[in-house]
Amino acid sequence: MTNYFPWLTIVAVLPIFGGSLIFFLPHKGKKDYKWIDFFDFYWRLGIDGLSIGPILLTGFITTLATLAAWPITRDSQLFHFLMLAMYSGQIGLFSSQDLLLFFIMWELELIPVYLLISMWG
Repeated sequence: MTNYFPWLTIVAVLPIFGGSLIFFLPHKGKKDYKWIDFFDFYWRLGIDGLSIGPILLTGFITTLATLAAWPITRDSQLFHFLMLAMYSGQIGLFSSQDLLLFFIMWELELIPVYLLISMWG
């Protein structure tokens, strides 16, 4: 029995429709949230031409690593949570536009990496 539902078409077209909804949202301008007043640090995340490569590579490698670790049965929920936490820290690291935020994301990314290496080798 063959399934004729167009899954690939939906996967290819859905981001376009989702992205077109952005035009209906109100524009509020650029907002930098002041983080630490004394040192003039801001919570700034953004993607530019230099960071798009590492962000895409991180997504690709994390997906491959998660798929390669599919047979893990010992604490698999913790493993996948740590993989997602590591991925989140790496995305924050590569998209940070403030030095303190870069450092904090780097340190937060190291915690799941340490736990993944210590528990699953």
